[in-house]
Amino acid sequence: MTSHWHKIRCNFSVGPGSDNYRLQVSGFSGNATYDALAYHNNRQFSTKDMDHDSNEGNCASEYEGGWWYHGNSNLNGNFNKTGFKGVWWGVDNDGHLLLLRFSEMRFRKRS
Repeated sequence: MTSHWHKIRCNFSVGPGSDNYRLQVSGFSGNATYDALAYHNNRQFSTKDMDHDSNEGNCASEYEGGWWYHGNSNLNGNFNKTGFKGVWWGVDNDGHLLLLRFSEMRFRKRS
């Protein structure tokens, strides 16, 4: 059985490089009941060589991709991996990772 989830973000912005591309998100609609991206609000972007996450280790290195790390999701993970190194969108009520086969982010400039 295939599940298709979607989110529409009302407000999504990424700050300047001088602020390490800080993420600002708010408001959403869609059929995905869990809003994992909101958990990353106000986080700075981390890469393997620029660690800006709040964890002791370097999440971008450990999880093999840059992201606004603060736990709860990684849409920029490695599609060939499982678990936390894969592409995931939180944890379900039974404690299992919500692994994704596909993720896509689209942007449209406000008019």
